[in-house]
Amino acid sequence: MLDDALAIIRARPNMYFRDAPQLASGLVDEALSLGCQHVHVLAPGERWIVMASTDWFQFSNTSVRALFERIVPFTQSPPNGMWLEVVLTAFCDEVATWTQTDALVVRGAEASWSPIWEDTRRSFPDMRRFVAFTSPHQ
Repeated sequence: MLDDALAIIRARPNMYFRDAPQLASGLVDEALSLGCQHVHVLAPGERWIVMASTDWFQFSNTSVRALFERIVPFTQSPPNGMWLEVVLTAFCDEVATWTQTDALVVRGAEASWSPIWEDTRRSFPDMRRFVAFTSPHQ
C-alpha cells in the first residue's frame, strides 16, 4: 500500500481516470469476481450506487476506509490490479459506502448521504454493501 495514493492517482489522470459508467462497471466487476451473485447499479441523477447481496469488502485484507484512501492490491485482477475505491476518492466530490447497519462518508457531507442510505436500506433489504459516488471530474 502506498501512503500518498491520492496524489499518485491525481498526478496520472490518464492512467486512472474513468467516467461514471466505467467506475460503476469496475465496482460491479470487483463484486462479481469476489463471488457476489446479485449486484445492481442505480444512477439517480449525478449519483451512482453499486450494491451487492454480499459485502465484497469482507474479502479485503484491510479496513473499509483504507480501500478508499490507499492503493490496495486486488489479487483477483490482472497484474498491478488494485481495489477501485481509491479512484472514486481521487476524482469524485462525494463518495460514501454503507451496509444495512453502518455507514462511512469518505468525501462530502453526511447530511447529503443520510437520506440516500436510509432509502436504499429500506428499498433493498437483501443488499449487504452499497458504494455510491457522484460523477467524477478530472
